[in-house]
Amino acid sequence: MSRAFVKEPESDQPDDALPDRPESPDPNYITPRGRLALQKRVAALITEQHALAPDGDALIVRQRLHRLDRDLRAARKRLERAILIDPSRQPRSDVRFGATVELLDPDGHTHAFSIVGKDEVCASQGLISWQSPLARSGKGSGTRRSGIGRWARSKSRCSASAILRRNGFDRQVTTSAGKTTAASQRMLHVQAPIIPAVTELIGIHRGTISLGQGVAFYGPPARAAERIGDFLSDPENHKYAPVQGTPRLIELIVQKLHTENAVLCDEKRRVVVTAGANMGFLHALMAIADPGDEIVLPLPYYFNQEMAIRMLSCIPIAVPTDERYQLKLDLIRQAITPKTRAIVTISPNNPSGAVYPAATLREVNSLCREHGLYHLSDEAYENFTYGEARHLSPSSFPGSEAHTISLYSLSKAYGFASWRIGYMVLPEHLYDSVLRAQDTNLICAPLISQYAAIGALEEGSRYCREKLATIRRTRAIVLDALGRIDEICITPQTEGALYVFIKLRTHLHPMQVVEKLIAQYRVAVIPGTTFGMDCGCYLRVSFGALDPDTAREGAASGDRDPGDSRRSLTHPAVVSTQCYEDRLRELRIAIK
Repeated sequence: MSRAFVKEPESDQPDDALPDRPESPDPNYITPRGRLALQKRVAALITEQHALAPDGDALIVRQRLHRLDRDLRAARKRLERAILIDPSRQPRSDVRFGATVELLDPDGHTHAFSIVGKDEVCASQGLISWQSPLARSGKGSGTRRSGIGRWARSKSRCSASAILRRNGFDRQVTTSAGKTTAASQRMLHVQAPIIPAVTELIGIHRGTISLGQGVAFYGPPARAAERIGDFLSDPENHKYAPVQGTPRLIELIVQKLHTENAVLCDEKRRVVVTAGANMGFLHALMAIADPGDEIVLPLPYYFNQEMAIRMLSCIPIAVPTDERYQLKLDLIRQAITPKTRAIVTISPNNPSGAVYPAATLREVNSLCREHGLYHLSDEAYENFTYGEARHLSPSSFPGSEAHTISLYSLSKAYGFASWRIGYMVLPEHLYDSVLRAQDTNLICAPLISQYAAIGALEEGSRYCREKLATIRRTRAIVLDALGRIDEICITPQTEGALYVFIKLRTHLHPMQVVEKLIAQYRVAVIPGTTFGMDCGCYLRVSFGALDPDTAREGAASGDRDPGDSRRSLTHPAVVSTQCYEDRLRELRIAIK
């Protein structure tokens, strides 16, 4: 209903509670994604309430609190009345709730729409209500065809010849006995992985510079390859290894933690070698959380962690950060409830590049100790800091042993992305639970990868430090290029990781921008929506795979045959920063 027809309270009666919003008597059908969005809406309203409460004596604040209270009541009622309908379980023979359809207009153009509930309607994204005339006109239509939805750009009248297409939730299969099976309801709440989707687009548009996935431009040190020879020389190495990791690798990890992170692994702490930090995060959740528990994630969050939380039927509580993506401790405190089990920090941060100050990390760690929570600290980018910023591990704080879990990875610092090796430092009392999870999921990290990791840690972090000078130069080039298009691009200054998290001044949806950049300008980035940033057009730009030493080659490629220049840009580890700059300048035109 338009706000023009909603009576607000008189200014001389600010403390009167506002009446409930009128509620439709119709059923509140909703898709899994819609219910998730409504849950986020409730969480956002609660967060704003808590933020305004300390200033509640001001008249304008009291009026705003009344409106928030009314909106929160309405949203909670909508959730209570929600009737969840899984589109994958709907018959695909005709147009029903949850279907995505393509409509043909009189000019022969097609427009894609998804039929959703009232709380999910968004015309700019092609989401229309099941009660709308357009949806009702196509209801029951038996016409269908496979295709890819497009953004609705035309306001001309469309015909009612609806064409059903396969959508992202379609996982229903009919067995030989005529019965249907479908995907888990739990997994319907988990967002689809974005990296494979962007990679597929890159494959279609050859010559695309990938600034999507966070990888370094270099590979493992030579000593890692030498250790693989040791692995192959012993037939016993083809059998299962200890669940927690090989003794020699754990010995090197303990030494590294002591000398580089000031973390002492004594009887209060244990080390477990995992198949990457993502697996360490998942196993940590299995050890500390039960279905329905809440995990606090500062925004923007790392999408794989949000996905892991939902896979275990837990609830991610997204907490906003400031304009430089630094933690807002007051909002984190307000997010804690009796169901909270952990607070997650990533420093240096993926996707924002923010590095949290020591005082901030200490306060988060103390907050966890005071409330009986775990501090889950992702430190995969510990080696990548710039300027005056320095990495600090919360596991080094006095008194942190019983409630702090630190996660590390060799993927970035040692060029080990495909080898899948990481490790976690955890309290002694969680050790058995984590080993049970690992024994079930993995048994042990691949032994050949553990041998390679032994070689990498014997080489030491100086290997990464030698490469860091190159990455610093690359980062400077990228920041300079982004600075030259500041009329359309906001680039917060951060000091860590391999990313810049930018905000575009545009009305376009982030995925629209991603698709346009790949198709027209051969540059791939990641949309901010996958990191929980739903308000505004955010993009994650990764510069780790760029090598400034190839800039001259990239510039020279412009004089060659287009086919040759594209091939020169698809080197598996190195792409041209000069070519990237050229295409970034064209972004100004694309966004406008």
